[in-house]
Amino acid sequence: MRPALAASTGPAQPFMQSPVSTSPVVTEGWVLKKRRKRMQGFARRYFVLDQTGMLSYCF
Repeated sequence: MRPALAASTGPAQPFMQSPVSTSPVVTEGWVLKKRRKRMQGFARRYFVLDQTGMLSYCF
């Protein structure tokens, strides 16, 4: 026999939340990242570096 599941009373919470940095931005812009395999060239990424040293980028 399976145990009964508790009913949720509130709204569903997201599994992961992206961190939000409130530190001032030191630099941001486009960077070319070398791809792993040979002859594939480079991938373009947008990055942000804040004063705490946190580097974030997106595809």
